[in-house]
Amino acid sequence: MGLRGRIREFFGLEGNLLPIVLLELSSNVGWNMFDVVWQPYVLSLGVSVPILGALDSLKIALMSVLQPLMGRLSDTLGRKTPISFSFVFTLSGLLIIIFTRSWLWLIPAMILWAVSDSLWEPIFPALVSESVSAEKRGAAFSVWSMAWFIPGFFAPALGGYLAYIWGYRSIMIFIFVGESLAALIFILYVKETYVSKEVFSFSELLRSFSGLLKVPSGLLRFYSVSIISRFAWFMGEGLLFAMLLKTYGFNMIQLGVLANALSLSVIVTQIPIGRLVDRYGSKPFLIISRVVWALCFLGYLLARDFTGFIVVRLLRGLSVSAWEPAHNTYLANSATDEQRSKTYGDLNCLRGLICFPAPIIGALLYETYGFTAPIMGGLVLVLVVIILLVPLEER
Repeated sequence: MGLRGRIREFFGLEGNLLPIVLLELSSNVGWNMFDVVWQPYVLSLGVSVPILGALDSLKIALMSVLQPLMGRLSDTLGRKTPISFSFVFTLSGLLIIIFTRSWLWLIPAMILWAVSDSLWEPIFPALVSESVSAEKRGAAFSVWSMAWFIPGFFAPALGGYLAYIWGYRSIMIFIFVGESLAALIFILYVKETYVSKEVFSFSELLRSFSGLLKVPSGLLRFYSVSIISRFAWFMGEGLLFAMLLKTYGFNMIQLGVLANALSLSVIVTQIPIGRLVDRYGSKPFLIISRVVWALCFLGYLLARDFTGFIVVRLLRGLSVSAWEPAHNTYLANSATDEQRSKTYGDLNCLRGLICFPAPIIGALLYETYGFTAPIMGGLVLVLVVIILLVPLEER
């Protein structure tokens, strides 16, 4: 076996996983920069924190409404074509943001990104899970997740520095170039993983929506855990960088370092935890993730300087490493091949419909009561999640 084969075997890069990792690395260097500069950029256009939260809520709400449709279309039309259109919508939104001079143009950009995410979120995890055998899904999701966090080791601080030197728009141009390369890799090298045996019928598609709000048998507790966790993130951490900017006066480079710290933690722990998920199941790591996250919320409340927040972000990375492969594996194992993308789409829809007010709530809590209020709200919700997880049955 040659060196290439040994590398693929060690990281579990069978099937589509190698081009998936390459396209994600190309795309995610820029998106890691985006996470640092986006909220300061919007604030620089004269927008208040509540309006920033409202823009996030608009995207979440629209994305959530569309996801069940996109998931069902994918279970009929396959995975590759819808994801290709996702790239088109993302690049179109980026072009608007690159050339705009008014925050009002962020609204159509958010709409385009919502459509893109409604295609990506229910379909791409299905593509990943179908690219490997069932017993390797935990490791596959870990490798996929690592493709986000490896650039996160250096890109956020670099993005903060470049934004400081050349301005926010330079980051948007960088993202556009990386996303274009990722789209090219996807179109040329990623193979279709699912071919439906059914003929597409729009009437059957509409009829399938009758059970949209019906939680699949045995998954009510898991759905509740997933939804409450998402609400806690949007409300407590979704606007974290904007709150740190306004409360503690951190600069762009410091915000980048905080993002780097989380990514470093994930890089070290992600793949080993993914393999442990395959070995011991999802439930233990779902619980570990939420317990560690609760400690992170306490850390946000207690930290008073930049060093303290770095420590909290390192701990937060461990929580992310445990959550991502455990959550995705649990859901993938709960669905058949014919309904996997639909299952992801339905859950994401329910999460979005319930959680879309969360950014606004977090922003209003911050504006009214300060930094402590949204963080305390997130902590309470995570404690509820831990209680719900204890009796959860493994899938």
